[in-house]
Amino acid sequence: MRIASEIELGNKNEVPRLVPSVPASLDPSSLALDLAVVVEGPSELTMHWAALEFRGTIPEAPPKIVRIIWMGVEIAALTVPASR
Repeated sequence: MRIASEIELGNKNEVPRLVPSVPASLDPSSLALDLAVVVEGPSELTMHWAALEFRGTIPEAPPKIVRIIWMGVEIAALTVPASR
């Protein structure tokens, strides 16, 4: 499974990452991913868009919903289109 998007950040040294939430969602039809922002390199305060991607294998059936969590708060719930 691949999930890709962009996120707006306020410092050039911030790098976004999506990682599986721990603990995982109790609902098997939902995949929870944590958004982590890692600081790398020299600081430069400026708004910019950064690529964001998650790649991983999903056991059994693919999820119907992907939930993005940042600092313990759900910031997005994305519906996964049905496979053709």
